[in-house]
Amino acid sequence: MTPQQKLEQPLAMHWMARKLKADDLRRQPPEWTTEAVEARVREIFLLATT
Repeated sequence: MTPQQKLEQPLAMHWMARKLKADDLRRQPPEWTTEAVEARVREIFLLATT
């Protein structure tokens, strides 16, 4: 694996995790707008800790 690929892989995983979380949020309160879902995903990932 090249150094470039090593950098791209975690980034791709991060965006996939955000997409999965957004998909989950869309199912929970179906009346949420796209903007509300995106804002909540941003908030969740901003406050995330390991």
